[in-house]
Amino acid sequence: MATVVPVHAGTLRRVTAASPFFADWSASRFRALEPASRLVTAADGEVVLARDALDPFAYFLLEGELELASSEHQARVLREGDLDAGYPLAHLRPSRYDVTARSRATLLRIERAALMKTSASKARFRIGEESAGTWREHPLVADFLAALDTGRVQMPTMPSIAMKIRRAVADERFGLSDLATIVSADPAISFGLIKVANSAIFRGDSPFDSVKSAIARIGAARTQNLVTSLALRGLFVADQPHIAARLKQVWQHSVEIAALTAVLARLSPPLESDVALIAGLLHEIGSIPILKAAADYLDLESTPGILDEILTNIGAEVSARILSEWSFSAAFAEAALHSRDWYHEAADAATYCDLTIVAHLHALVRRREFEKLPRIDETPAFGKLALGNLSPQLSLLVLEESKSHIKELRALLA
Repeated sequence: MATVVPVHAGTLRRVTAASPFFADWSASRFRALEPASRLVTAADGEVVLARDALDPFAYFLLEGELELASSEHQARVLREGDLDAGYPLAHLRPSRYDVTARSRATLLRIERAALMKTSASKARFRIGEESAGTWREHPLVADFLAALDTGRVQMPTMPSIAMKIRRAVADERFGLSDLATIVSADPAISFGLIKVANSAIFRGDSPFDSVKSAIARIGAARTQNLVTSLALRGLFVADQPHIAARLKQVWQHSVEIAALTAVLARLSPPLESDVALIAGLLHEIGSIPILKAAADYLDLESTPGILDEILTNIGAEVSARILSEWSFSAAFAEAALHSRDWYHEAADAATYCDLTIVAHLHALVRRREFEKLPRIDETPAFGKLALGNLSPQLSLLVLEESKSHIKELRALLA
């Protein structure tokens, strides 16, 4: 029978020193976690966690080997020092695995509720938090946040055609022909709407040959989302070459995530591909005012790594603010705020935030070890999507088969 003993904060910090999940945790956070933590020692052959169990704990492997066996009769071995050992194993509830010790194994067991509370937004620098650390010490951070709090940051405004479409859709007196008139006034948007509506991911039984026929088929709500998506590209521009180049990179990344979310949404009803597309495109909208403010700090041109950290840590919060100002629903703000919070878990049903999380993990799959990313099937987001019934390998296969759709959307939006 497994032995379970309390663990002090100092020991907790020591045994998790190599775990990427606990990287940069302060002593106070470990102290807060101490009452909810235990060291568990399991003998060879002992079951640590049973499949379908609603165990209230998160487990981290410290020493030894474990076997994780799924209901599909697939098994894998997890060893101490493996990248996955540094993250909660068999994280989904109910558990999708039988977890058995293959040798004498030592695990860290932490109450899930306490862990989620203590680690909430661990990768984010929340606005109003005290500054400390290299990127936090850069004057751009303090200046930008002070300007943000006093309303002096020039936020991007929603493209005018997107505003016109939103007003038209909200007005009961407007019909589809009125929407067609608005869209047709912009040739580039008209052409783009027809192309996107005819793309493999959206089209029906027959292709569209006019703006009016496209709107009639796809409806007002989808027209609004697709027009907004097409109009967003014009916001990611700047006069300074190095800032313009960074904004182009952000847009290309947003297009990549948007294409993936649109494809994943098709596999995850009732989520809609056009809504997922715009959620992906908007999730880093906060990078625009930050990068434009960065133009005044010439040292950042030669220290791009610090600028990367600033964007990563405050960009999500700024994105959520912009989407709120643009009157987008809370679902979009949540997707922007938590798109890289791998263990984010809020609603019981699948959300567009879950799509952006899984899309990021798919997009970064080849950089998984370098980025210290968790397995896709160890995240709550994966389990809530329809993909939760698939293995990570099969979900990658599905995305491989959808490559043409993704490439097509990239070409239309880039």
